[in-house]
Amino acid sequence: MKAIHFPKEDTISKPKSVAEVEAAMTEMDRIYSTTFKSWITSEANIGYISVHKRDLFDRYLSEDPFVLSLVLQWMTNGWNTASICELLLKLFYSYKIDSRKFTHLLAAVGKNWDFDRKCNVANSLLIGETPQTTAKFIKHFTEGNNLIDESMKDAQLKEWGKEEIVELTRYIGHCMRWNDVFMMDFIIEYTSLLFTDNIQKAAMIASILKEFESLADRIIPEEIPIPMTRTSSDSTMFEPSSDSDADSQPQEPTSEDEAIRREVFAIRNRSSSKFGTQREAIAFGMKVFGRVLLEAEVEARIETAADRLILGMSLNHVNVFERVDSKWDFDSDVVGSRGKDVMEE
Repeated sequence: MKAIHFPKEDTISKPKSVAEVEAAMTEMDRIYSTTFKSWITSEANIGYISVHKRDLFDRYLSEDPFVLSLVLQWMTNGWNTASICELLLKLFYSYKIDSRKFTHLLAAVGKNWDFDRKCNVANSLLIGETPQTTAKFIKHFTEGNNLIDESMKDAQLKEWGKEEIVELTRYIGHCMRWNDVFMMDFIIEYTSLLFTDNIQKAAMIASILKEFESLADRIIPEEIPIPMTRTSSDSTMFEPSSDSDADSQPQEPTSEDEAIRREVFAIRNRSSSKFGTQREAIAFGMKVFGRVLLEAEVEARIETAADRLILGMSLNHVNVFERVDSKWDFDSDVVGSRGKDVMEE
């Protein structure tokens, strides 16, 4: 029997696109008279692949995640959402679902998906997860190429806009039927990822809590426009946030943290939600969430544009944003059409 001699690894050029992966697999099948391409791209073989080939995929995730993302794009082309999620969870179950390793790989694999497919995959992966895990997942999944993770720079991932992040979160919230307490926990966790300074974070979270504490006095319409720009007269005390991996840098608790914990506990232990419907809770939460994203973006722009003193920013200003039942000036609305398709029981 004639021996098969595989080419040396250093003679094989790394693929730079999905088309090059396809060409390489086709050529391999031709040379060795195999049907590997059709076998590994079949959804019926997910179980075998995830058990017997997991070490190979895991090694590539550590050594060359960009090439791995191209292979997974090629493999899963045409697959349904359930199959994609099953493969990724079985192959990379040793990684936390909200880790940058996993979320950046997922973002690279799905960079050419339409928005609905991205929402569906994210929603499927987050079934049963906590508000904290959900916040980290969405933050990392949508942040684009982060400077901390140089391994994915060739994927050229684009950072999501505020409107897209809000719409993704709105969709997941409707599908998961979040109540106001879950929404509050999610927004607080997301805020802690955006603002890493203790004073900044405490002030922003205190403003969020004030909104949720006063729900008894609200009448919330089902469709609430979310502010995505603010007037130049608005001011804030926060320092701009760095895009550091906040969840991997624990900070010592402060007195402000303890006060926040007590307020959160009180809100969580209310006898019932203050909203008439789940859609109202989502609409209210998305307006608060949109304002948090807006504050973070403006602060980042201030850092790169000019010195805070030149802009006349007052460091004594502690009211981070106006009450959500106030009238804000904004140029664009995010109404949340995708949420309308979710039937309420």
